Amino acid sequence: MTNIIINPKELAKRTKESTRPVSLRIKERTWLGFEQLAKETGTTANSLIGELADYYIESLGQDLNLSDDAVNLNKFKSAVEKEVRKLCRWTIDDAVLDVNMVYAKNRSMNNADADDTYLEALKRMFKTYSISPENGKEYANYQFEFCTNIGDDITVYPTLEQKASYNTGAFDPQSAFQDMLCVPIEKAPDVIHLLKFVNAAAEKNKIHIEFDIDIIDNIVKSINSYKYGYHEEVIDGHRKQYYNDGERRSMLNRIAQIIIRAAENA
Repeated sequence: MTNIIINPKELAKRTKESTRPVSLRIKERTWLGFEQLAKETGTTANSLIGELADYYIESLGQDLNLSDDAVNLNKFKSAVEKEVRKLCRWTIDDAVLDVNMVYAKNRSMNNADADDTYLEALKRMFKTYSISPENGKEYANYQFEFCTNIGDDITVYPTLEQKASYNTGAFDPQSAFQDMLCVPIEKAPDVIHLLKFVNAAAEKNKIHIEFDIDIIDNIVKSINSYKYGYHEEVIDGHRKQYYNDGERRSMLNRIAQIIIRAAENA
């Protein structure tokens, strides 16, 4: 094994690169030692500990995969998993607002009650703008901008259907050849938010994801495997949302892992 001992002064002079915060526990005696070394080298104990950890991994680099692609993939994975945790702390109305604030807030467009949840207002607007293709299912038309795109030619739309589905070359007023991933409207804010984030995170970290039929099929199965149990009740004149947090969290985690595996195998 390579000798990893380095002089503290050399350690303090190392070139600083982008970092990420971590939490660790060390012995009091060890911390005192780093504090003393930090004073001698004009830096901080935290900086020395971080540089020592970097130096250790670099010294073992020949035995590890530390390529730019591996680093970018790990950053992408961490970002997606962190976003799922954040989304699970939101209400579904929070997700509605994030996906399209204009449609959620402008309830008066469809005479929605001021006490409606944003999702209820969204349903009203969806019915106003929806169209019925030959197969009888309802999709949003180009005026209803509560959607996102993934892959090269897939649009993710809400639907009033109870189950998610994938339709190749489905009807779309803007493109007759656009494939459509249709998501039940109660789950659509979560799924669309997550997929929009995935697109942005993939572009930022130079990750390519091929949304082939197998991946889309697994996403559809994941959406249909969990029951939100979504319902709304009017209590003291105010409409409130109720849904199964555990099922919601499980669905989002499963979709995230499907996408992460696709990125790893790309």
